[in-house]
Amino acid sequence: MSGRFRHVASHTASTLSVEAFASLHLNQSVPVVIKGLAQAWPAVSLWPKPDYLCSVCGAERAVLCERNERGRLFSYASADSSVTLPLHEVLSTYRGGGAAAERLYVAQTPIDELQSRLREDIIVPPYCDLAAPADWRKPASLLAAMLPVRPPPDIHVWLGHTTSVSPLHFDTKHNLLAQIVGHKRVCLFAPECSSALYAPHGGSSNQSQLGTVGLLDPRLGGSDGTEHARVRDQFPRFVTEALPNMHVCEIGPGDALYIPGGWWHHVAAIAPAPEAKNSDGCVLSVNFWWV
Repeated sequence: MSGRFRHVASHTASTLSVEAFASLHLNQSVPVVIKGLAQAWPAVSLWPKPDYLCSVCGAERAVLCERNERGRLFSYASADSSVTLPLHEVLSTYRGGGAAAERLYVAQTPIDELQSRLREDIIVPPYCDLAAPADWRKPASLLAAMLPVRPPPDIHVWLGHTTSVSPLHFDTKHNLLAQIVGHKRVCLFAPECSSALYAPHGGSSNQSQLGTVGLLDPRLGGSDGTEHARVRDQFPRFVTEALPNMHVCEIGPGDALYIPGGWWHHVAAIAPAPEAKNSDGCVLSVNFWWV
């Protein structure tokens, strides 16, 4: 894939002021990696500890999991089912690895549903207090412009295995994805690429028919000629129009990624290096959605 994509712009948290973020990224709808934004959060040091989440949330805390019998790929579609399991069972399953771990994903769980005390371990970034200029093409921005008081961001926890994948989709709200445990690789496409990303139903869905392909996820053989030929035959506009405009980044513990509303993104957990510690088979993120 070398040479076939663009790297997402990157800044350190100490050098990206709120004003610079607003003018260079929020107002212009440009994604950015903010290195070290969450590095000082207690969550980065506490959540990797094997027993910490169970001690704070309760080992028997019921969590809603997406379950996909095909494993790894979680599309929030009919192929996925939901199951409620105790938190300790989910974590134990991830530690055990294998097919059982690949089938489960605790996706976009509101932090207060998991345990409101977890808020003490994170810091809401000041970027989330900003509002982009109202845009008639983005209903959420029009609504935000009419509100007398800005609502706080929606905060969600994402708990998956090191093999979990969220396939290509977009959100209408601004999104700041903070990585707490493990690493993720994110592929992004601007809204202008939408027609080449094969959204079903004439573009009325925020899900792409591409799902995940080897050109987005190297574990599926992105460098293999057969896979490239299959995608080219099935989704020709993706290969010729969208792929040359793909932006890619990797985020690790303490890093954050700003994803503007309307930008398509494919998110894949990355297996830890052999020397990595405290991963326990889990990849944990917190995201902030705001208008």
